Amino acid sequence: MHIRFKGNYDLVHAHKIDSFLFLKWFSKKVKVVATAHEAPYNRDKWGKIAKLFFKFNEKQFLSFNGIKTAISKPLCDFYKREYNVDIKFIANGVNLSEERMPDTAMSFWPKELQKGSSFVFFAARRIMGTKGLHTMLEAYKRINYAGNIFVAGEMDNFPAYITKIKKISQGLNVFFLGYVHPLPALMSLIDKCEYFVFPSETEGMSIMLLEVASSGKPIIASDIPENTQVFEAEDVLYFKSKDVNDLSQKLLWIENNKTEFESKGGNAKQTVATKFTWGEITRAYCEIYNDALSKASV
Repeated sequence: MHIRFKGNYDLVHAHKIDSFLFLKWFSKKVKVVATAHEAPYNRDKWGKIAKLFFKFNEKQFLSFNGIKTAISKPLCDFYKREYNVDIKFIANGVNLSEERMPDTAMSFWPKELQKGSSFVFFAARRIMGTKGLHTMLEAYKRINYAGNIFVAGEMDNFPAYITKIKKISQGLNVFFLGYVHPLPALMSLIDKCEYFVFPSETEGMSIMLLEVASSGKPIIASDIPENTQVFEAEDVLYFKSKDVNDLSQKLLWIENNKTEFESKGGNAKQTVATKFTWGEITRAYCEIYNDALSKASV
């Protein structure tokens, strides 16, 4: 309402499908750039009504007369293939100089585990099925993994899934840390881990994946298109998404090829530095803004 009737703006940039309900309405007054981050109706955290809302908003996005971008190349390809709509791909980015908070990080350290012990790491904002934690734990169980596994993320939203996770984790040295925040504290824990596991079944373009890669820590990740669009096989060790057997085999490979695996972490860090910093992303958006505003003044 403010944008439509009171706001005096030259350009508005709307992010995520959640905010696209009134795109056509306020694009009558100002130039609008809209950026899709993912297709949220693919997430298991949303109910039927929410998914219908996202589907409706997606239609507004695809049909409004403005500049359309997406942070996911596979999403751009999907919209072109299914709806013949061209969407400009502009990636997500991270700050390479992210600070660290080691003291805060240690407040999340399991009290029953000696400080400085080695561990592998999984982290998400919220623990839900599409994050693939069950696949990861089942794979570690299959290879009789005896090391420590840290799991960070909120566990209050999906009780049935959390019950399933805790059942699978029996017999493993799994430590549930809760939601680790702020980001500098999370980055401090990432710095201490042996490697990071990213088994997501669906993503937009994961900031988490970029943040971990920026640390130089090696990553094993699911081979969903949203991941493989970002990093090559030289950067990240991929396994077949949702495939416990393939992941277990890759975990065994890591144990026997640690030097080669660790080198991938360095490669991924360099890829982030050259392609996915906010400086690079900002320049891409500035080009779009300038183009839109120059056309408005003609």
